[in-house]
Amino acid sequence: MKLHSSLYYRELIIFSMMVPLLIASEVFGQETGFEKPDVEALQNQIDELKSKVDTLSDEANQNGPQANSEEENGSDTIITWDPMPRFETRDGRFSFATSGRMIYDYGIVNFKDGDGVSMPEDKINGTELRALEFGVRGTMFRDFEYRLVTKFINSEVEVKLAYVDYSIGKFNVIVGQTRTFTSLEKSTPAANTSFSSRAAFLNALRIKPRVGVGVSTYGKNWTASGGYFFETLETTNSSIDDHNMITSRVTFSPVFENGIALHFGTSFFHRNRNGNGFELGYSDRPFSHQGELKPLSSQAFNLTSEQFYGFEFVTTYNSFAVQSEVGIIKNKLHPSEILTINDPTYKGGYVEVSYFPTGGERIINGSRGRFYDVEVTSPVGEGGMGEIKIAARYDMMDFTHETFGDKQGSYIFGIDWYLNNYMKIQGNYAHTTVKNQLNQKTNLVNTFNLRFQINW
Repeated sequence: MKLHSSLYYRELIIFSMMVPLLIASEVFGQETGFEKPDVEALQNQIDELKSKVDTLSDEANQNGPQANSEEENGSDTIITWDPMPRFETRDGRFSFATSGRMIYDYGIVNFKDGDGVSMPEDKINGTELRALEFGVRGTMFRDFEYRLVTKFINSEVEVKLAYVDYSIGKFNVIVGQTRTFTSLEKSTPAANTSFSSRAAFLNALRIKPRVGVGVSTYGKNWTASGGYFFETLETTNSSIDDHNMITSRVTFSPVFENGIALHFGTSFFHRNRNGNGFELGYSDRPFSHQGELKPLSSQAFNLTSEQFYGFEFVTTYNSFAVQSEVGIIKNKLHPSEILTINDPTYKGGYVEVSYFPTGGERIINGSRGRFYDVEVTSPVGEGGMGEIKIAARYDMMDFTHETFGDKQGSYIFGIDWYLNNYMKIQGNYAHTTVKNQLNQKTNLVNTFNLRFQINW
């Protein structure tokens, strides 16, 4: 814009000087008889200059106001849309963006007893606003990242995430309410899970984001993380029974030249209540989040602590992926427990197979220890059809201990339609068999769930 301005004024000055010269030459040439300059040539030059001035004036009107606004206001902010606006300074020191998630589920759940007799009084047929979240995230002073996410539940607002993450080379220190370092599936965003419900052993553990301090480091294909956590923002107080949780996770994700990628991981946590005894039992709904009936449960024992050991494996090749996790839960009994003298140990896990007939891929991000978001190269709305993924999973959980508790196995099938990078429609069917400690069937559950979700 500065170049256009200087040219504009230079040509204007020349034009202003030559007009009087032309007039004077006409007047004095006629009165004195002096030889007149080539008037026609001068007129042509003036016309040419006038044309340049008009052109520069038009360019100034089109481009000038925006450029002048940036110069005068000193604006150095870059605004991008992906899909919501993101503001970032040109030097990369500060940024600000909004994020959110909305999920609606429609579910049908039919219960039968162990003999196959229908239980119509427990049937579920309805919709649920499964998740409604809104948040902000960004960067401060280049090396500090911040994030705040709020959840809207039953007309109440709950803080899900609220933390600051400081980067020091390949180390990160995170402080605030954040996700604990537990399992692959808990580290994978809902937008990229194959099913509308996570594994039964993870749901039963009730692993929520917690207030604490975490440290992580990473390389091209590995991660190592650990942290110390308390309860959530809503429950943390000065009570002597506050939860104390130590958690860690290590992953290794090599990629080979033939296109095969592998992922290995292990995670651990130890949780107690300052050494005080507390009563704890585990339970889970049958795949769908709707309803209150939980046919799978353990006996509640008085404990001093609980420990979790997780093992994870993934292999991918182009559009094909196999994913599996195993979890072991160990409880340490409090001396006051009278129902059993043996510390309970529970086991759960799943094996999942998925495939994209449309050519999409699930790719492990080795430096983060989780899946990338699925990249939709031909989105709906831009002439494409999105990506289709079909998946099958066997999920099991065993909460039996001596003469207590239940166990279950579920066959789950799903189809995901990724309309674009932010929207997905998901259909799942699950058949679940629940048995008691004597291996007798107690419940048969058939579940259908249809989900619509949008993330940004």
